[in-house]
Amino acid sequence: FHVPISLYYIDLSGNLEEYTFLVQIEPHSSFHLPVDIVYSKYKCVFVKPNDNYCTPKEAICWKSKPSKVFGESFSTIVCESKTNEPNFYLRIKCSAKEYLLEDSNRVHLSCLGYKFEIHPLVRLRNLLPVHIDYTIMNIINIEGESKNRIKEETTCSLKAGETHNLYHINTKSNKIEVVIKNYLNQDWTCVNRIPHKWTKDNQIEIWTFRPLNSSEEAFLDLAVDFVTRDESQMRTATLFAPFWMVNRTGLPLTYKVGENYIHHPFNLSGPILLCFKSKNFFSKKKLSFSIANSKFSDSFSIDAIGNQGNVIAKDKDRVGYCTSVSIELSSFSLSKIVTISPFYSVLNKSSFNVDVSEDKETWIEVKSRSTQPLWPTDTKQCLLYIRLQINSSISQPISLKDSSSLLLKIGNRIINVHIDVTEYSVVVQLTNSFKGSAPVRIFNFLDGITVDYGQYLVSHRHRLP
Repeated sequence: FHVPISLYYIDLSGNLEEYTFLVQIEPHSSFHLPVDIVYSKYKCVFVKPNDNYCTPKEAICWKSKPSKVFGESFSTIVCESKTNEPNFYLRIKCSAKEYLLEDSNRVHLSCLGYKFEIHPLVRLRNLLPVHIDYTIMNIINIEGESKNRIKEETTCSLKAGETHNLYHINTKSNKIEVVIKNYLNQDWTCVNRIPHKWTKDNQIEIWTFRPLNSSEEAFLDLAVDFVTRDESQMRTATLFAPFWMVNRTGLPLTYKVGENYIHHPFNLSGPILLCFKSKNFFSKKKLSFSIANSKFSDSFSIDAIGNQGNVIAKDKDRVGYCTSVSIELSSFSLSKIVTISPFYSVLNKSSFNVDVSEDKETWIEVKSRSTQPLWPTDTKQCLLYIRLQINSSISQPISLKDSSSLLLKIGNRIINVHIDVTEYSVVVQLTNSFKGSAPVRIFNFLDGITVDYGQYLVSHRHRLP
């Protein structure tokens, strides 16, 4: 637990039975009960967070539970508030371990060691790439009023990747409001319930979020995984998106999922969060997309982990936008990262700002230490010219059909060009040239014989003594 818990026992030393403070257990620590309390009349202790709460009616007992003595049992303890604060809920896990007596191989009820673990009732985990706010909404039934009132408690913030303990929530009556902050330039809200009964297997629900301060009929579907995972049987509600769509094309994308269209701006810093409807959640997931004003591509599956392929979105005036689509599994096994990248790209690691073109008419700027996508219109020739911005010198054309490494002279400057051609991408990498960085070096180990060498189809020759 993340807050200190106070422990009380029933004192029988006087004429009256009283609750007496025993110890305060710090977060993530343990305490061994004294022998006189272990073998006391009632064989139980009481817990609560602090004096702002009443001592609960429910106790932690080890009196005798023969039917469950060798297994695990769970119980919920409610600490009623003395103030206007909401009640405090604790989940207790009881496990017993057998000890054999020295003169017997039999197990007796008096030879058992009990271990009690104190946990929050539910944990809320945010596995979205954005912050969220959540508020526990307490439904109050007031006599004489036809409708119940909703009393909102304190709003808490949960950063991306964080987990909070929900120790004020009553899963039987409370609702929780979740607000996603600043996603697609607006806030999104959803009010729903945390299930009261949990199963051991994953229990996934689809929650629909609506714009908080907007009249538009937009919606955002996200998934919540209710699961009891670890040995402590901790209940965790995880808010996540099954698919993170990453746009590296430098152009706006539009996804078509069934009858719905989702726009992905080219300048969006984070991913688009995508979730299919509950009836299709465990079926095969397919979508198609368009780039800028192109037609939609053929639909393709985004389920297979580690899968990579090429998808073409054809344009009326062009051959088409050729892209590379890769699918990776995130650290959370229920979320996949789908990255859409251009098939051709220029990675400028040099210290020069350059322009590139396939026809010496339309130029695309590629600044130093940046990457720029390419969308060639002539994929048969597949040539590329490079121009230095400092002197406007233009290189000879280089081919993008095969992998190669070369020294390219542009005016009075020389840069290294490495072309990496694979099945799924073509990357042109530019780096600074320095002494010894030539792709080929020639050494003359012949005694008394000089060697002349030169580049193919170039008349100038060099002599190596």
